Amino acid sequence: MFFEAAYLGEIVRAGIQSIPEGQVEASTATGLTRAQTMRYVVLPQALKNMIPALVTQFIVLLKDTSLASIIGYVDLTKAAQIVNNREIRPFELYLFIAVIYWLCAYGMSRYARYLERKLTPA
Repeated sequence: MFFEAAYLGEIVRAGIQSIPEGQVEASTATGLTRAQTMRYVVLPQALKNMIPALVTQFIVLLKDTSLASIIGYVDLTKAAQIVNNREIRPFELYLFIAVIYWLCAYGMSRYARYLERKLTPA
């Protein structure tokens, strides 16, 4: 948990620092407070820069947790092992698990692509 929080914090820090200092200076010159500068100038631009790294980290987190929070107490791989002990068809079971993981990761990456297009000025 702390490990992932550290990675996400570093991604956010890097995204904020990626905004040129001139943007902050210009917003200060127009009379915006520090909070307004972060809300209206820095964070919208930083979010666009952070999306690819955030999505990648969330996909890694998804794979690391093995979908345990969605499936319930028994994670997906353990459930496949239980079924495999009864059915003895490992190829089909593990192929099904791979497809589920792929669909989740692909869905997240497509959503990230949608967000990037939406946040990019025309």
